[in-house]
Amino acid sequence: MARKASLVDQMRAAAATVMPAPDATPATLEAARPILADAHARAPTEAPSKDMTTTAIHIPRDVHDMLRRVAVERAVRNQGGRPSVSAVLTDLVRRHWDELEAEARR
Repeated sequence: MARKASLVDQMRAAAATVMPAPDATPATLEAARPILADAHARAPTEAPSKDMTTTAIHIPRDVHDMLRRVAVERAVRNQGGRPSVSAVLTDLVRRHWDELEAEARR
């Protein structure tokens, strides 16, 4: 029996079909450079609101790299928005909420 693709496998497959490798499009990298510089130079963000939490997670480097590429691509598409790995993760969890909730009940 074939194993069901994990969320990470699904994310990798989806990203591979819609996003080029970072070194494949120098124009995209050049467009992202000021966004990344701004993200690193900005002042610390405000304290999280009561409906948010701040946490640290340990994930494989390739997964983080993919999340970062998606965040940068979204920022470029939104004409200078700030890259947010947290927003990408939030979208993925919300998209798979029912599946994750079922797993949490086991």
